[in-house]
Amino acid sequence: MAAEIQLRFYEELNDYLPPEQRKREFTLRLEGPFSVAQMLEMVGVPTSAVELVLVNGDSIDPAHLLSAGDRVSIYPVFESFDVKPLLRLREKPLRRLRFTIDPGLRRLAVCLRLLGFDARISSGDSPSDEAERVLLAADPALASSSFTRLYVVRETRPGAQLREVISRFNLFNGIRLSHSR
Repeated sequence: MAAEIQLRFYEELNDYLPPEQRKREFTLRLEGPFSVAQMLEMVGVPTSAVELVLVNGDSIDPAHLLSAGDRVSIYPVFESFDVKPLLRLREKPLRRLRFTIDPGLRRLAVCLRLLGFDARISSGDSPSDEAERVLLAADPALASSSFTRLYVVRETRPGAQLREVISRFNLFNGIRLSHSR
C-alpha cells in the first residue's frame, strides 16, 4: 500500500539531499510500511546525524511507523538550546561542542579550557576534525573554508566574551555568571 508523507530536513541535513529537495518541504511516496529509520536510510540521511524527529508535531523514536499524510520534520544537532526533554532517538543529545579559537581570542580559549571545554587555539593548519568543531573568531574574514560552523564573537573583553559564548551555545543551563570584568 502506497503512502505519501511530507518531509522537511533542517540545516546541515540538507547536504545529504538532492538540490531540489533542500530547505523546503517535499513529498515522499512510500510503498509499504516504513519506520522513520528506514525512511532516513532510503533518502540517504544517516540516523547518526539526526538529533530530533517530529511527526505531526510529536517527538518520536526511529522505530515509529509512518502513515499516509504524516508531516515529518528532521533536525540535526542543536547548538543553541537543550532539546533533551524532547529526544526520542537516543538517551543523550549528540552535541559535544568542541571549539577552535582564533589566536586573537587566546584569553577566551584559556577561560573555556578552565571550565573544562575542548577549546584549542587555531594553528593555521587543517586538522582532520575541523568540520566537527565550531570556530570562534573575532573577525569573520579569518574563517577557514574547512569549518562548517563559525561564530563571530562580538564582545572585546575576555569575561564578556566568555559570557557571550556560554549564552550563545547554552553551555551552562541555569548557571548565571557574574558581570565582573
